[in-house]
Amino acid sequence: ILGFPVAAHATTTPPPPVIDFEQPVVPGSDDYTTDYSTYSAYGITITGAFGIIRDDTREDWGLWGTNGHQFLGTNSNSVVNIAFSELHTPFSIDCSRSSGSPTGLRLQVDLFDADINVGTTTVTLGDINTWSTITIPGNGAYDSVVITPLDNGYDFGCDNLRIGPLPSTGADTDLTVVTGCAFIAVGLLLVGRRRRTA
Repeated sequence: ILGFPVAAHATTTPPPPVIDFEQPVVPGSDDYTTDYSTYSAYGITITGAFGIIRDDTREDWGLWGTNGHQFLGTNSNSVVNIAFSELHTPFSIDCSRSSGSPTGLRLQVDLFDADINVGTTTVTLGDINTWSTITIPGNGAYDSVVITPLDNGYDFGCDNLRIGPLPSTGADTDLTVVTGCAFIAVGLLLVGRRRRTA
């Protein structure tokens, strides 16, 4: 009997390499934001943020996104968590203070693989609508991004989240080929023995 391994496939659509928060308005959204639950189709879960800020309320925040007009905004003293269903390695995100935030607002950005911290940095943001690109050199593979406002400040926006899938080493493909060949070899061996004993 010949056996062949069956590869497993993700149940969600792979996310784009850049999350620009330019999601269209969906039914049920309020007058100020776009519901970021639409990213769940990509295996992305966002919690802690106010929402995706739309054009008609952008002036209240004093911000203009860096990749399109819309951006992910928060105006409450809460931690923003962006979780992914798969591991990623590249990381960067643009953040800026918004109206009502204190001068010198700092953000702590942490990357986690499950409960293991694989990268962290703290950034002091500049003027309102002056966006800082936050990176964590040498970060490990991560499945969540946690953004924590410090210094009792919590009015800020984020945009242009750049991610990518965990690079493939080819090990899975090689294992599949080797395993498949092994099954074939065993099957041929059994067939050969049966013919010799006939």
